[in-house]
Amino acid sequence: MYATWVALIYSLYSIASQPDWQAWLPPRESSRGVSSTPSPARPNESQLAGLWVPDEETEARLKGLSAKLSGGSNVPQLSLTKTSFEARDIPYLSQESAPRVLFASWSGSWNLYRQQDMWAIYLPGGSLDVRVFLHEEKARYRLRVIAGDPSMNESLWFVKKQ
Repeated sequence: MYATWVALIYSLYSIASQPDWQAWLPPRESSRGVSSTPSPARPNESQLAGLWVPDEETEARLKGLSAKLSGGSNVPQLSLTKTSFEARDIPYLSQESAPRVLFASWSGSWNLYRQQDMWAIYLPGGSLDVRVFLHEEKARYRLRVIAGDPSMNESLWFVKKQ
C-alpha cells in the first residue's frame, strides 16, 4: 500500500516542481544519441516486453563499482512481460547509517503512465522508490532507471537485449 501512495504522490507532483529537476533529464546534446524529446504516443506494452540490461556505458560504470565492492554482484536486469516484471540486482546508494551500495531485487505487475510529457513505468513492491523513464531512439526505446534518492543516485541506462 505504501508503494501505491508513493506512486500516486509522485505522479501528482511534476518533476519540474522538484529542486534540481533538470539534473534528472539527459543533456540536450547527449553523447549517447538519446533524444531529449519524449515519445508523444503511448508505447505498446508488447514493444517494452523482453529482457532489459545495462547499456555499455552503464555496464562499465557498474563493473568499476563491483570491483570496489567485496564479492561482486550480478549484472542488473529488468525483465518485462506484458503484465509483470522482475527486477534483479538494481544498485543504489543508501544513506541509512553510513553511505553504502545496496542491491535490490523484486517482482510484481507493472503499469505505464504519463509523467508530464514523458512515458514512465511504475514498478511497485520494491524496497525503494524506482523511477523508470522511456526515451525513444531511432524507433527503439531506452530505459532510464533511477533507483532510490535521485540526488544521490545516478541514472542507469538499460537497452532491450536482442
